[in-house]
Amino acid sequence: MELTYRELAELLQRAAGGDREAFAQFYRETVQAQRYQALTYLQDEDLAAEAVQEVYATLLFKLPELKNPRGAVAFLNKTTYFVCQNIRREQQRRSHRQSELGEGLMDVSSAGQVEEAYQAKEENAALQRALGELPARQRAAVTMRYLQRMSSRETAEALGISEATLRRDLAAAKKALRERLKGQLPALVPLGLCLRRGTRLRTGGERSKPLQMGRAAALAGVGAVFVVTLLAGGQLLPHIADAGWLVEGWQTAQIEARIEGAPKSVRLVGAEGEVPVALDGGKLLARVERNGLYTLQVDWGFRREARELAVTGIDEEGPTLAACEERDGLILVRLDDSGAGVDWERVRLCREDGEEMPRRQLDRQAGEILYALPPGRYQLEAWDLAGNRSQGPLEVR
Repeated sequence: MELTYRELAELLQRAAGGDREAFAQFYRETVQAQRYQALTYLQDEDLAAEAVQEVYATLLFKLPELKNPRGAVAFLNKTTYFVCQNIRREQQRRSHRQSELGEGLMDVSSAGQVEEAYQAKEENAALQRALGELPARQRAAVTMRYLQRMSSRETAEALGISEATLRRDLAAAKKALRERLKGQLPALVPLGLCLRRGTRLRTGGERSKPLQMGRAAALAGVGAVFVVTLLAGGQLLPHIADAGWLVEGWQTAQIEARIEGAPKSVRLVGAEGEVPVALDGGKLLARVERNGLYTLQVDWGFRREARELAVTGIDEEGPTLAACEERDGLILVRLDDSGAGVDWERVRLCREDGEEMPRRQLDRQAGEILYALPPGRYQLEAWDLAGNRSQGPLEVR
């Protein structure tokens, strides 16, 4: 059943708040109509797919600025038209450049072997398979750097990594591709050129679509990363990969989270205010001393995400008085602490004037203390091993 404009607008509002599934659902509900329009304009399935990818990357990039989510469909239609016009112009320029490149290659190759290598159906299919076998981040780096001709700086920013890490990823990707395609790549031709040409060529009636990002990579990093995520099934869109907590020594809980991408700000907020956090690369660490609901808020500039963590298990309560009864002429006091345990050395039973009463017997395993007490009012004070204190009156009749 098709969603109404109001329902689509609600999905975009949720997406603007960091709900990735809401944006994915909006994409599924609207993509077929945009693909049909793009195909009408371009008369080419591959180019239409490329246009649609850029349209949704643009929407994602503009989402925080979209003042009227109900106009999203109109925005998509308008964007599809202009994107298709740009692609048509780019195709004309590219056709001219490739014609010149082909002439230059023919000049230096015997019997047109280089050109044949580019256009061979089997080699193109092998190249597509090899790209698909790369790890997700390497695949995205190759796509942006070689297919979309983004600069190293732009590619690194889009992926949320340093340029040094990008160089390592590209080197590893190129090594893997050459090993998988040994004997199939034209000799003396740069790998980047093979990738740019090989991933765009079509042979016969077969069309291959893996990793077609098209002009989307010319957008800010979010657009490029989002398109790769849609097509490659990866998790390259900056996000909170995982988050959890662990109680240490009953007194504190350590909160840990793994954050993908390079965030502009990270906050951890609880009922008592903001909690200091430490970031080491993509790993977040924080310590809290109270149970409760904590919200991890991450802002990448173009999108935000929040993750709630309900911390439990920190011992915040002192020992409780489980029983006070007479046994063989003595008064038995039984204490219980379900957390860190009773600190028996600090249990004190005092008269109203402050005099501490001596113990007759202590059974730690049973959690019991025996006193010889005359009738009267007393004050019981107890501590647990986590440092929590409890006190209250005790009356013996």
